[in-house]
Amino acid sequence: MAFITAGVTVADAGIIENMGFSARKDGAQSIAADAYAKITFGTEEWDNGGCFASSTFTVPSGGAGRWFFAATTVWTATDLENQYGLVWYEGGVARASYHTVGYGKSGGSEAHNASTSDALITNLADGDTIEVYCYNGHQSTAKNMGGNDSYGFHTHFCGFRVGS
Repeated sequence: MAFITAGVTVADAGIIENMGFSARKDGAQSIAADAYAKITFGTEEWDNGGCFASSTFTVPSGGAGRWFFAATTVWTATDLENQYGLVWYEGGVARASYHTVGYGKSGGSEAHNASTSDALITNLADGDTIEVYCYNGHQSTAKNMGGNDSYGFHTHFCGFRVGS
């Protein structure tokens, strides 16, 4: 067991202060049937280091190292046990091994919301990018992803540097 002694800073513990971001989607985004689409995040909650723009995270100069990311999608009015996915893109390439799936199901005539979430820890170099895509597994109907569900949950994307 390790203890932090007096005089030790957060930086000494391997956590890089003040480099990261948090963004959310406030409105709905229609995703075509059986299709993947890049999620557009319209509201930046905070961005230390200027690393988030146009729904894309870019490692800032001097920010190379180990990064942690988390994302959650909210799908509204889902039905019929369809799959809804979240996929990380690194440098424009899908990381299929990080694909997560949530299922929506109707209870009689009542539609429900579905959610997918995932976390990623990866080593990145200056200029590398991370984006979040979603998947609508409904075979014939576009579905709305994003915005608030009736409980106030958001589609969200955040990340911060955790080591060099």
